[in-house]
Amino acid sequence: VGFAIHRVETPVYQAKATLYSFIYYQKVTDVRLSEYDEDVTINTIQSVMLSNLVIGKVLENAGNAGIPIDYTTFMDQMSIYRSLTNYELFYRDRDPRIAQIIVNIWAQTGLSTLKGLQEAGAVPPYLTVELQNLAELPQSPSYSQTNSYVLSGAILGLLAGLFVPSIFYPKFLKKPATGKK
Repeated sequence: VGFAIHRVETPVYQAKATLYSFIYYQKVTDVRLSEYDEDVTINTIQSVMLSNLVIGKVLENAGNAGIPIDYTTFMDQMSIYRSLTNYELFYRDRDPRIAQIIVNIWAQTGLSTLKGLQEAGAVPPYLTVELQNLAELPQSPSYSQTNSYVLSGAILGLLAGLFVPSIFYPKFLKKPATGKK
């Protein structure tokens, strides 16, 4: 039941863009970076990508591209994951073209904002970030809640299996007569 409901639901497509980062150690002159400092420096990327400055520009640029989107919708449909020094940006939408456009706007806007902050001195100059790849048009839907639907269907099936017989066949639930009076 749950699997069938999941397949009937309108599909959601997910597009992915990737940013690549590294620390350019020849630009580090005044301090020796510990592993913690390196990690915090690389996490600056996520802080910038999720900042109100970047998200505001993404929403504005999407609106200019003819895709009206609000802050809540964007935050509900996006995700960002760090894999070592790569950041993967994801956006989900029922229209694959919109998912692709939004995540590409987000990647390009975030990268240009990050470089602007770096020139202003707000981001360390030894952090190098480049766009590894823009999102391609998703070809197949992303089924992200299949397990939840299947579990829901199994629980409904169990409950139906327990309660339907008791409603239609109540005589089987009565205690058998013991023969004593």
